Parts: sequence; C-alpha cells; structure tokens
Amino acid sequence: FIVMRELFLIISTVLFSTAILAQYDDIIELRNASFEGIPHKGVPSDNNIGIKGWYDCGELQFRNESPADLHPIRAWEVELGPSEGKTYLGLVVRDNDSWESVSQRLPAPLELGKCYSFSIDMSRSPYYVSHSRVTQRVVNYTEPAVLRIWGGNSVCGLKELLAESAVIKNNDWKTFDFKISPKENIEFLTFEAFYKTPIKYPYNGHILVDNASPIQMVECSEE
Repeated sequence: FIVMRELFLIISTVLFSTAILAQYDDIIELRNASFEGIPHKGVPSDNNIGIKGWYDCGELQFRNESPADLHPIRAWEVELGPSEGKTYLGLVVRDNDSWESVSQRLPAPLELGKCYSFSIDMSRSPYYVSHSRVTQRVVNYTEPAVLRIWGGNSVCGLKELLAESAVIKNNDWKTFDFKISPKENIEFLTFEAFYKTPIKYPYNGHILVDNASPIQMVECSEE
C-alpha cells in the first residue's frame, strides 16, 4: 500500500509539472511590456531609444527623424499618468509621411497555424506639442491614429500585418484586445503608429501605449 501511494504521488507530481510547463509554453512574455524606464524625449543616441527591451525602427525607416518618447514628460505637454507602472510609450505620425515604431525579438516564436490573444492599453493626449518639418511651426500632434502590429523575421521586419487597432480617440486609458493568427512563424514583433485609413494626406497625430499583456495561445475557433 505504501509503495502504491508513493507511486501515485510521483505520477501525480509528474503530471502536474507537465501541465504547468505546457501552460507556460502557451504564454509568451514581452520584454518590458509596460515600457518602463526614465522618461525622456526621443532623441537619437548610441543606445538607440533607451527603452529596455525595445529597438527604434525609425532609425531604419526615417534616418532624420527622432525615436519614440517615454512619458510622462512635460516637454510635449503630455500629462496623462501611466496605465501601469511609472512610464509609457508615445508614438507619433507626422505630416511629412513618417511615423514611429518599436520592435523586439520574441522569447518564443508565434507559430503558423496557431492563434494567440493579447491586449494593450492605449490613449490619446489632448496635447502633444512638437515641431513640424513641413510647416516649420510648432503644432499639436493630436489627430487620431491607429496601432499596427507587424510580425517579421528580423528586427523591425514588416513581413505580415498581424492586427490593426481601431482609431484611438479616447483621452483616458482603454484596453484593446487583439487576436492574431500568423500565416508563418514569427520571431519579431513591431508596434507601429499609423494614419487612419483611407489616407487623404499625412497628418500629425499620436498614440500612447502601455501595459501590453502576455501573448496567450488560444483555440483558433474561439471568438
């Protein structure tokens, strides 16, 4: 009886551990998902944008433009508190047909044929005052924009558009849910601010981003 009980305990422990590991394998944690760091204006630097875990894609796409900002900072008159933690990300779109985006390598790939869900908190500030290269004037970057989520196989790679948010008009934090089903294995994820479409002309706008959740594998039939 004692031997059987010990065998039962061993089997139970193994099964429990296997279930925990399988559950863990179904979750992908983004590095610095809450965009924590020292608040600062986006300025080119040797260490890229200075946001741990994230790479500035503007350095590759728009060489003369500054990287994303880490808020809250009063420099652009953005005063909204964070949704989670102490800081959050600001991404702009510009009237010179340029925009900001950040990217990171995933700790585990998103796999072809599988489905995933996650959420991100987003908002828009009533004020985001900065300079326009087109008009050479100080303007308010407050036109509503969207978040595009790209997948790729290199940093800032735009191989597959995985999801796009609604137009961000809310001035308080709101959680936006996404479900993605990649058409191929994805190793890198990119968050990109973009214009609302269809685009009549490029404009000055922004989105504020915070508190990205872990990416959770879900059943593809799940709504």
